[in-house]
Amino acid sequence: MGGHPELFPGAYVEPTGSRVTVRRDSRGRWVKVPGGARLVEDDRLCRDCRWFRDRTYHRRGYFKCAQIGDSFGPGTDKRWSDPACTFWEARDDQMTRAEFAEAKRQLLEAGVPEEWVQMMAEAGYGGKEP
Repeated sequence: MGGHPELFPGAYVEPTGSRVTVRRDSRGRWVKVPGGARLVEDDRLCRDCRWFRDRTYHRRGYFKCAQIGDSFGPGTDKRWSDPACTFWEARDDQMTRAEFAEAKRQLLEAGVPEEWVQMMAEAGYGGKEP
């Protein structure tokens, strides 16, 4: 919407304020988070969140956060290794790193050879190994 929303009654107007906040993580890197969200410095990563998206434009992939939105520019790009924020929610189709570690421990205790567990992880069974 342009600079005169009063000319278009009933039209959707973007909320005012920034949709992206930049925060510094424990490694000293700047990380983009949605709105007023805070970074969560545990083992959770942005890539394990249900809001993490991989968008392809002109045969190149760009990581985005659905909570932030997509500006079709670098202002909303995310990194694969960014730490999670307070909007983080577990993906339905993938285990978190902690769940994967627990499943791996149970398989090894059950007598499954280490090589088999590693092959399952590489094939995509049970999420990605940290």
